[in-house]
Parts: sequence; C-alpha cells; structure tokens
Amino acid sequence: MEKTREESPSVASESGVQEHHSLNAVRDLLFGSQSREINERINRLEQALNSSISEVETRLSQQFESLEKALRGELGTTREELGSARQTIDANRTELEQRDSANGEEVKQLGATLNDRFSELSASIERIESEGRLLLFERLKSLKDEIGETTQSLTDRLESELSALRDGSASRHDLGQRLIELGQAFSGEPKPAPADPDVA
Repeated sequence: MEKTREESPSVASESGVQEHHSLNAVRDLLFGSQSREINERINRLEQALNSSISEVETRLSQQFESLEKALRGELGTTREELGSARQTIDANRTELEQRDSANGEEVKQLGATLNDRFSELSASIERIESEGRLLLFERLKSLKDEIGETTQSLTDRLESELSALRDGSASRHDLGQRLIELGQAFSGEPKPAPADPDVA
C-alpha cells in the first residue's frame, strides 16, 4: 500500500511532463503555421512594393533618356544650322573682301541679313532649351505624382493586410488563452470523465 502511494507522485509527474510537451507541440503547430503565414504575407507585400518602385524608377529613367535624346537632337539640328550660317558668312566675307569698296552698301545689307538670321537662330535655341526644361519639369512632376499614388496605394494595401493580421491575432489570442487554461487543467486534479464538462 505504501509502495503504491510512493509511486503515484512519480507517475503523475511523468504524465504532467508528457501533457506539457503535448501542449507545447500543439501550440507550436498552431502558432508556427500562423507565423509562417504572416511572414509569407509580409514578404509578398515587400516584393510587391519593391517591384512597383523598380518599375516606376525604370519608367522614370527611360522617359528622361527619351526626352534628353529628343532635346539633344533638336539642339544638334540648330547647331548645324549655325555652323552652316557661319560657313556662309566666311564665304561671303572672303568674296566681299575681294570686291571693290563701292559695294559697301551691299555689304551692310548682307551683314544686317546675317545678323537677323543669327538672332532667329539664337532665339530658336533659347526656345528649344526653355521648352525642353519645361517639358522635363512637367514630366518629372507627373512621374512624382505617379510615384506618390503608387506609394499611397501600396501603403493602403499594407495597412489593410496588417489590419487583417491584427484581427487574426485577436482570434489566435483567444485560442492561446484556451490552451493556457487547458494547461492549467492538466496541472490540476485530473477529471475522471473528459466528455462530461460539468464534472469538477
């Protein structure tokens, strides 16, 4: 009789340890799965955010390159016109220097014409540069707005996902509380009939 009473605490202790390990295993199984799900969702959101930012940066770079190429093309054309005008001036100057000084009036008229042409070309260059800067500014503003809208959209989505995760956390908290209560029940006196919840 005494031997039986001496063995009972040992058996109860081993049973309690096994129940504790089982409870931990169940808890790890439940919360481990939820934790992986949360990590996967966060990873997907981060990937989506990085992908969207990369796409916007790529479009930004491509459009700037396109605008820069177009602007350089226009300026190159204008410079060619200026070069051609300079060649014309040099040729006419050489010809005029070989003429009689009696042609002074013709020289003046030609000089005035050339000056007008240079003024037009200079104004054309200034206009191209001004329009190019304005176009770049407008495009940059548009792209900044697009980046802002994309960022806001992704932020709203992230907040929505986190809100869903927080709602899920509340349910998991309730489940965890029930597991704790179950663990406390295991550490107390065993119930003779688990199917009957009214038995103390």
